[in-house]
Amino acid sequence: RINQYLVTRLLGQGSYGAVHLAIDTRDNTEYALKEFSKLRLKKLAHSQAPPGWGRGGGAGGPGPAPGRGPSRTPSALPNGPGQTPFDGPSDPLAPIKREIAIFKKLHHPNIIRLYEVLNDPAQDSLYMVYEMCSRGAVIDIGLHRPAEPYPETQCRHYFREALLGVEYLHHSGIVHRDIKPDNLLLNAEGVLKIVDFGVSEMFAKESDWVKKSVGSPAFMAPELCRADHGQVSGTKTDIWSLGATLYCLATGKLPFSGASVPDMYEAIISKTVEYPENLSADLVDLLTHLLDKNPDTRLTIPEIRNHRWITELDQAPLESIEENCRDSVTGATEQEINNAINTISGLATIMKAIHLFK
Repeated sequence: RINQYLVTRLLGQGSYGAVHLAIDTRDNTEYALKEFSKLRLKKLAHSQAPPGWGRGGGAGGPGPAPGRGPSRTPSALPNGPGQTPFDGPSDPLAPIKREIAIFKKLHHPNIIRLYEVLNDPAQDSLYMVYEMCSRGAVIDIGLHRPAEPYPETQCRHYFREALLGVEYLHHSGIVHRDIKPDNLLLNAEGVLKIVDFGVSEMFAKESDWVKKSVGSPAFMAPELCRADHGQVSGTKTDIWSLGATLYCLATGKLPFSGASVPDMYEAIISKTVEYPENLSADLVDLLTHLLDKNPDTRLTIPEIRNHRWITELDQAPLESIEENCRDSVTGATEQEINNAINTISGLATIMKAIHLFK
């Protein structure tokens, strides 16, 4: 048991730690409890590169964006209610508190909710509490693992949800950088949730440039596949990844393949996408413009919104940008930063849980 959460079965295991099903004993609500190592935070803080969170099991979720220099995050924050004994200039959690505070504020139907982050002062663990996505990835697909494609009506439904989620993130100054089917999970009601912000970046509204090549190779934009690439538009790379994901939903396979990562990159840069004959002309048109190798002519989100395949020939327009992004996040207050991470209570109970589940 960790605070009010009864920790039960294992949902997933990754290099970062374990993900367990956790039940809030106050109302029996199920959550995904994800563990993360503070030792990694210390190493990343020492290198001045704030970390992100991985994914696993039945849920994934937002976490601090990497690549944030110390000038963007205070090295020491004033003490506040619920803070940990590590608070202060030597606090290894200080560089990520602002990002945690911001990601906890994200509120959109198609973005995974991060409810709280708990620090165990006696162990090398942070616990992150996410909403559950019990139905898993929207489609289970891989390089040598094709899947049954969805009908276009279902593809449209899921893609519209993903598009609205990405639009909300961009409006909040966040590029995801790893959009792919594995990071689009379905909750018990079948609602699509964007998860895993482990390589995401926050950007100033006047510039969305990113430099590092991160993400999953099969869904990486061609401008990121070149070894000598400079700064590129992060929002445009997200749009490419949305296109590659839509291709997977509609065809049951990846748009590009290769025997190695360099081969995959070469295919993305130089090869033409092949479209099955059963796809509608409107869907092929949309995919062609989403998977445009030139980021300058690749569709923007406003253009995608108005595409005839998305709107079903204007019969089903999306909700307005203003409505979709009305709860977009612009930053975090000092109080929100101070309260970003809470401390676990009842160490005797926690030690039993650690012994049972580690």
